[in-house]
Amino acid sequence: MNTNKEKNTCVSHSPAIGAECLDTLKTELGQNIRKLRRIKGLSQKQVGDTLGITYQQVQKYEKGQNRIPADFLILLQNLFNVPYSELLPSGKKASSNPQETPPLQQDILNRIDAIRSKKLRQKALAILEILAR
Repeated sequence: MNTNKEKNTCVSHSPAIGAECLDTLKTELGQNIRKLRRIKGLSQKQVGDTLGITYQQVQKYEKGQNRIPADFLILLQNLFNVPYSELLPSGKKASSNPQETPPLQQDILNRIDAIRSKKLRQKALAILEILAR
């Protein structure tokens, strides 16, 4: 019988990981990839081109619908120029309503996504980078 603690926690070092935990891990990994892609100002197509897949497949990875091959994690780590820890799920307890990105950051990401011109999007990101110093 599962306790609430077992139900809400996915232990990555466990030899037997249940389907619920795998779904949670796929979802968290996808959310991390989406967040990093948006921070870098990349489209799903650009990420797909790097991985040699379609933007639809990238979309499925970001939504946690499909498992991401391990070799793609290496390519994504290089593309986003981040340590692996930024890609992988945190290992914290999964909540019933996880909010990966705080509201203000989400608003900024949404506004950057709304910029249609790649050049203007990159300029907006450069401005934010200067302001963050």
